[in-house]
Amino acid sequence: MLITILFIFTESKSQDLTCPPGWTSGNVSDFIMNGTERCDFTIYYCWMIDENGQIVVRLRAVIFYDKTKLAGLDLASRAYWDLYNNLMLNKIAKSSSVQIPPCNQNTTTVISLQRVNCWHYQDLDAIFSTTYGYVNPNHSYIGLTPCDIWGAYCQITYTVCWDYSFAPPILKVVGTTQLPPMQVECSDSIGPFDPNATMSTECFSTCY
Repeated sequence: MLITILFIFTESKSQDLTCPPGWTSGNVSDFIMNGTERCDFTIYYCWMIDENGQIVVRLRAVIFYDKTKLAGLDLASRAYWDLYNNLMLNKIAKSSSVQIPPCNQNTTTVISLQRVNCWHYQDLDAIFSTTYGYVNPNHSYIGLTPCDIWGAYCQITYTVCWDYSFAPPILKVVGTTQLPPMQVECSDSIGPFDPNATMSTECFSTCY
């Protein structure tokens, strides 16, 4: 587990994430607001196009850059996972390797987003500052990381096309299907985030 964690965060420093053979690494950054506080984060994922032309995306980690601004938020709530999914969908759709058709052609592209059932928080400050010399003035990096990167997972599949009736065009979701989560034991939720608490390695469920 320690080797896996170090692997993820070594790669996050370089803004890339090495994925297994046949998969391509990707990342997308954004921010969330907690009242008047803004907290930036980066999502890391792997993706590939399978033999049927469908796109499969596997979420690898979410790195937050100032945990002090996250107090009281439930970072494992459905609203945040929907945000992460939307960001990955749009980033993948804009990739030069992906061909998403216009909606008026009556054709679509299938994109399946996967994440393992169980996740946990990891305090990144010690790893970044002492091992890799990363400049972290607030000493407050925190990672939302999978307990088993390629373990039991849940999946939401989106059927998408580009809607050119908008300028610029928007990615339109014309259908979704959701696989039942694979059975695995971990806590149901984590509740409000406490930046002053010791980060626990206890795993919690993120499938809904």
